[in-house]
Amino acid sequence: MSDTDSNEYSTGGCPFSLTGFLFGNISAAGQLEGESILDDECKKKLAGLGALGLGSLTTELTENEELTGNDGALVNDEGWIKSTEDAVDYSDISEVAEDESRRYQHTMRSLQSLCHSEYDDDDYDADCEDID
Repeated sequence: MSDTDSNEYSTGGCPFSLTGFLFGNISAAGQLEGESILDDECKKKLAGLGALGLGSLTTELTENEELTGNDGALVNDEGWIKSTEDAVDYSDISEVAEDESRRYQHTMRSLQSLCHSEYDDDDYDADCEDID
């Protein structure tokens, strides 16, 4: 990669910044918006990844998106995507998980009674008394 390539990527000559894509909000121009958490050296190193073809991949993806565009029929007046006729609205569901506490307590009682009945017959102290 030559110096002109690295300068192009670091100064924003590339239409789509890989740094912006990975680490922040991206403007319509494909550049990082606002303050960045990365210093200039880190940005330059990340811009070097463009030489590996990652920058061109993201550029191709964004160009394809621009070509297909948004159909006006899919977006309502407020800018939201319209739902289809058979769409299900799950926002009003107030489903609650079943209360398993009664079943849990019943199971624990049955396990406790099972454990106590098995060990009540065994007297481990009796074995110790025979040794003396």
